[in-house]
Amino acid sequence: MNLILKPGEHKKSGKNGPPIVGETHYTQGSGIPELREAIAEKLKNENNLDVSPADVLVTPGAKQAIFEAICTLIEEGDEVLLLDPAWVSYEAIVKFAGGKPVMVPVSETGWLCAS
Repeated sequence: MNLILKPGEHKKSGKNGPPIVGETHYTQGSGIPELREAIAEKLKNENNLDVSPADVLVTPGAKQAIFEAICTLIEEGDEVLLLDPAWVSYEAIVKFAGGKPVMVPVSETGWLCAS
């Protein structure tokens, strides 16, 4: 199964069709095994990182990746600096993980931290 598409390959499956035809079922929570293998191989070949597919986690979006990272890294009572304004769910994710959000205001001109 080819999971890495080259520019223009998406057109092979139809204008509005999925790039991988027939893959319409739920996958493992950590991602499609072949995709995780391809990512690990890419990291090894192009970035000189010794990563196994077991070390790769594919998420359905950036917010899920941020949730996973915060829940992994934050311990009960840790203070977490969040730029204010921030995406509305960041504070809730930090609280869910047991951390204490500390809002750091940014200026309206130049987006510099005020403290």
